[in-house]
Amino acid sequence: MKRYSVIILLIYAAFCRINAQEVKVTATFDSTRIFIGDQTNFIVTIDKPVNYILSIPVFKDSLQKILKS
Repeated sequence: MKRYSVIILLIYAAFCRINAQEVKVTATFDSTRIFIGDQTNFIVTIDKPVNYILSIPVFKDSLQKILKS
């Protein structure tokens, strides 16, 4: 019986199409040269399916606390 269930599972896996969520994240700077003290833009682009719900965590900046005190 175990042998038949393995064969059935393999046949099912061979003909069943599995769709994974395809999420592509790219991150770039707006400049190729960054000098000390320069301000740059950091661009994050996310390509995802329309019906996919994405939650992005908000991280606090530890540098901001040091500069304020």
